[in-house]
Amino acid sequence: MLSSTLSLGKFYQEDFENGNLLIMHLNGFSFGLISILKTVSHFIFVQIPFLLSIPIACILLNISNEKLIYLLTSFAIGSLILSCLGSISSSMNLMNQRNFLLGSVIVMIFSIPVIIFSVGIINIDENFNSLINILSGILLIVFALNPWASGLCLKLSLENN
Repeated sequence: MLSSTLSLGKFYQEDFENGNLLIMHLNGFSFGLISILKTVSHFIFVQIPFLLSIPIACILLNISNEKLIYLLTSFAIGSLILSCLGSISSSMNLMNQRNFLLGSVIVMIFSIPVIIFSVGIINIDENFNSLINILSGILLIVFALNPWASGLCLKLSLENN
């Protein structure tokens, strides 16, 4: 969560200031597609390196292979949820030029269920699939809302600029 929150400050800001968001939109990309592409690129370039370092940390900390699978699964789903929430909060920050704390508060509040269920997956000995299904449901909801919420905020911030 910390790595995701630290990288959110410049999620859309540099493209917004350079005019790249407007150029992408004028080239035929919808704001929803832009937000999906930015979310996937954030997941690939920020979260995947952490995902690849988890097995190394598990070897160093002597964590069993069964717990490693649980940890990788919960991190993969949870980090994609945090990337989607980060896209929404960062696009909201484009409209708010004075107070950038709003985006961090939104990510913190909505990431609490992700943290609870991810820790529950790691600590549970049985019924692993039910918690994975809950996390997957949260992922589907957030991934479905991300293009519309982020796209609307991007559209409003470009109109008000």
